[in-house]
Amino acid sequence: MRKSPAKVLLLGYISIILFGSFLLYLPISHTNIGIKYIDALFTATSAMCVTGLTVVSTASRFSFFGKLVVITLIQIGGLGFMTFVSLFLMFLGKKIKLKERILIQESFNQYTSQGLVKMTKRIFSFAFIMESVGAFFLAFQFIPKYGIGKGIAFSIFHAISAFCNAGFDLIGDSSLAPFRGSYLLNLTLMVLIVLGGIGFYVIKDLYETIQNSLFHRKNIFSSLKRLNLHSKIVMITTAVLILIGTILIFVIESYNPNTMASLPIPERILASLFHSISARTAGFFTIPLSHFTNSSKFVIILLMTIGGSPVGTAGGIKTITLAVLLITIFSILDGDEKTVVFGKTIPLDSIKKALAVFFLGISVIIFGTMLLNISENCSFMEALFEVTSAFSTTGLSLGITASLTVVGKLILICLMVVGRAGLFTVALSLLSYQNRGNNLITYPEEKIIIG
Repeated sequence: MRKSPAKVLLLGYISIILFGSFLLYLPISHTNIGIKYIDALFTATSAMCVTGLTVVSTASRFSFFGKLVVITLIQIGGLGFMTFVSLFLMFLGKKIKLKERILIQESFNQYTSQGLVKMTKRIFSFAFIMESVGAFFLAFQFIPKYGIGKGIAFSIFHAISAFCNAGFDLIGDSSLAPFRGSYLLNLTLMVLIVLGGIGFYVIKDLYETIQNSLFHRKNIFSSLKRLNLHSKIVMITTAVLILIGTILIFVIESYNPNTMASLPIPERILASLFHSISARTAGFFTIPLSHFTNSSKFVIILLMTIGGSPVGTAGGIKTITLAVLLITIFSILDGDEKTVVFGKTIPLDSIKKALAVFFLGISVIIFGTMLLNISENCSFMEALFEVTSAFSTTGLSLGITASLTVVGKLILICLMVVGRAGLFTVALSLLSYQNRGNNLITYPEEKIIIG
């Protein structure tokens, strides 16, 4: 605990990944043929980082025990291992001390440690309820197809995988393609993906606002105006991204004979909406992405890069980062000295952090693409797509994951850890930063030429 919270969090993720890889490497985790340790490590990393990229088939290569290890890693990675550490300590009747509160505060990116234990309980309760409800609805699809036992197991697995935005499935290499026309399955998974990716902080704010509205018998829609600024920005940005992604994919792929040209319009809309939502965080697909046009692939790359929202189960540079930068740009163009939205001023340190996250994220993707292009025999589009998917912990692929070399797998493993642990967490854990009191010194200003 002498280490910084960032280092402890990063070491925590790495420790669980290594332990999970050891379990997945054991013979009890396989069906018939064993797997290499690098593949076990890759699978454990992908599960813990809720990514969904796979080098071996989860459905056919892992036994029931192996699948149980995978889904456990997904649950821990989705909710955050500090959530489980806190719950374990509370289960043992131990008090959450200051050092644990600091780690929870760091993992949730909060400015205060007050109310974090209560928030941790709510996160676990909300996740359990949503995954249970999701599994209930999925059972209507899976039980008739696979039988009671297997159908229930499939329902639970995919509900957890969807809510945690993991993208792992037990269907096979075709992912959810056999259920492309199932409105029940598609809508259930989409709701779970959005709820998991929107962020627990927004869910908490929504719950408290609606609860207060019902208690005081106020109009719910008018009460939503009282949501905090973070929740408003996240919800609007999420809705806009889903809408834009759906429209672009629908328009582009409606004329593609290899994807949606032969589908009826309602099914095209459903598939476009599903891929727009899944592309940002989840990693499921109902149409093979290798059949998409380059334009649609680029749209998906952009959606993956943005990802979900803070304090959720998603990766990427986050919706709030994109929104803050866009709002700042419009404020500059309007000649405003401050960045104001919904009658509130966004602090300068938040803008600087958003700019740093955006720049670091793009830099990681560019550098990772260069490395993967060097180590693998693949096209630029395939490398860019794979790297973006790994960094954003999305899990979508154009089909090259299983054929990666050991070096390529190690590159993606590093990208997945960075994407899930967070850019600032990794950067702060690697850099020996010390505050030398420079904030106490004011230096003279001098104009420079921009643009």
